[in-house]
Amino acid sequence: MRTPNYWKAYHASKLYDKAEIFKICLRVASTLGPPWRVSERGRPPKFRPELYAAVGIFRKYFASSLRIAEGDTPLLIGLRMDHATIWWGLQRTPVVYFERALELLYALIGELFKCEIFVADSTGVDTDRYQNRRRVLKTGPKLEFLKLHVLEGYSRKAGLVPVAAARVTHGYAHDSPQLERLLENFHGECEPLLADSAYYSRHNLELVREHGLRPVIKPKAFKTMKLWRALAERDFGKERELYRMRGVGEAPFGGFAIRYGSRTRCRLPHTRKVDTILLAVAHNLRTYARARATKRLEIFGLALFIRQPRKRG
Repeated sequence: MRTPNYWKAYHASKLYDKAEIFKICLRVASTLGPPWRVSERGRPPKFRPELYAAVGIFRKYFASSLRIAEGDTPLLIGLRMDHATIWWGLQRTPVVYFERALELLYALIGELFKCEIFVADSTGVDTDRYQNRRRVLKTGPKLEFLKLHVLEGYSRKAGLVPVAAARVTHGYAHDSPQLERLLENFHGECEPLLADSAYYSRHNLELVREHGLRPVIKPKAFKTMKLWRALAERDFGKERELYRMRGVGEAPFGGFAIRYGSRTRCRLPHTRKVDTILLAVAHNLRTYARARATKRLEIFGLALFIRQPRKRG
């Protein structure tokens, strides 16, 4: 069920206005600062490092090729940025820079709407490269893939699912150890954190509580005579109905599949990770535009309600 005024906010958010979206990209890049240090020797660069990061986020948002992004740059920054230069900027920008951009966009969304529920999950991102892997008794080529681990929030009031943190690993990485990396820069206010049995461990239960969240992690099927498991199963039994809300965490993954095919065409290991983390950054960028439009409609509606003259009896 969609929230009230969903389509009004959707159209007011200007999700397909390239100039408006690029303003947000440039705002994020300018707030974070340059992704690398500019050398004082030699010829000065034609563009500031922040522009490379902003164009890289913009390109992923619209799922554009490098040459199409090159054609958009004269309208956005007044100068043409060559497609090879755009690729060079993505190759030079560290992955952690876009992880911080993701967290910054989540903070901007949080200033407008608070999230009441959090979900930890992961999804696969396909590549077009093959690697040799052993299957049963023989070794053969298999399509290589990456895994995107995310910590998502859910705002019931606005119907938004922003990504609070994300990390990229190889496709066969386990989910449980990545929870510590997702919560590294995050602290909650006693909101529930929903996760499946892949995240079930004593360390993760304690870790979630240390970061100010309430763990609602599905226990594993096996039974052992340990006190902490008995307490965890008892607590999960009380929150079983709330655990059904874990399905909202699939919303960003559906957007990745529809808009980007849940795949990356980059070939270098570094640019693959950058392109994968930009999936989550683009999702937060779209979510922030919608949240900002929803808040404006709420303020506008409240102003009309206050100014409405009273009927005299």
